[in-house]
Amino acid sequence: ELHCSNGGLTSLDVTKNTALKKLYCSTNSLTSLDVTRNTGLTHLSCNSNNITSIDVTKNMALYAFNCIENQLTSLDVTKNTALFEFNCTGNQLTSIDVTKNTELRHLYVSINKLESLDVSKNTKLVSLDCYVNRLSELDLSNNTALAGVRAHDQNVGVLPLYYSISDSKYVNQAKNSGDVVRTLISNTTFYVDYAMETPWNNFALENKLVTATADSTGSGVSYFKSTLMNGKDWTLT
Repeated sequence: ELHCSNGGLTSLDVTKNTALKKLYCSTNSLTSLDVTRNTGLTHLSCNSNNITSIDVTKNMALYAFNCIENQLTSLDVTKNTALFEFNCTGNQLTSIDVTKNTELRHLYVSINKLESLDVSKNTKLVSLDCYVNRLSELDLSNNTALAGVRAHDQNVGVLPLYYSISDSKYVNQAKNSGDVVRTLISNTTFYVDYAMETPWNNFALENKLVTATADSTGSGVSYFKSTLMNGKDWTLT
């Protein structure tokens, strides 16, 4: 196990540490990191560096992989089938394939340039963050274990979310006044994240004003909660 975070490092050579299980090297000035010989790695955190590429295809034992706030433009995690937690928030990724990561419980891919995200095979997901991307749709119909979803601020506009479960889920998709919130489910509690900039106190449904009730979820993020009707559009006012 190696901890060298916040060390001002510009380079790090662990190629001879072949027995290494856990590596924590966040908040340095690394531009590259070679872990191809650390095949027993289970935990890797290299957040807040300047890494432009990293090869984890040899690290098939990875359980937790965090590479937040780097300069990654591509990343292959298809060989990391044991992943339980994966966080690549704050990079430059245009695509990410997680269809082979069927053990994932926590997936965080926000603040990238993703145009699509297939989580249909990730049926054990408990939490998903994919906000600030370029997604036009997100199918959550297979993700019945989800307890939280944050998908707001998609640059292409309103994000329709499809899921077939009837219990409450955190779904964030509309930001600006006039944005349309849609649901395909009747009698479902729907949450709209207003934490980014402007709070809204009510919604309009077919010109009929409906007041939502405030609901606090912790971490400084608040939501408005209302029961939506099947097939109806709610417009923020």
